[in-house]
Amino acid sequence: MTRTVSKNQTLKTFNSNFFNEYGFIPFPFFESQSEENLLRTVLNNGFDIWGFDQEYLSSQVFTVPFVLGKTAKPEDIEIMQRSLEKHLKNLRSNPEYYMFEQLLSDRNLMDL
Repeated sequence: MTRTVSKNQTLKTFNSNFFNEYGFIPFPFFESQSEENLLRTVLNNGFDIWGFDQEYLSSQVFTVPFVLGKTAKPEDIEIMQRSLEKHLKNLRSNPEYYMFEQLLSDRNLMDL
């Protein structure tokens, strides 16, 4: 999200792209012009931020690839990406699919 806003795009662009890819908005309550202004101010003043004081159910879509990219072997990253894509596909085809619970019990991921 910070890369999107730092490239002079908008949160609307980010949210729209994310919604088109995953079928839900990434950060509820963080989609208005005032939040975008806050984020631009933070970025323009050289602050590094990890996140805002909010836990969101789909945060693993962002954090798991980041963390694994720093710590995992390439083959483990590939397994994680395939599992995540599989679960996202299931969620897109069935809105009642409990993707986050399924991720927690995915044997492929548990064995990493």
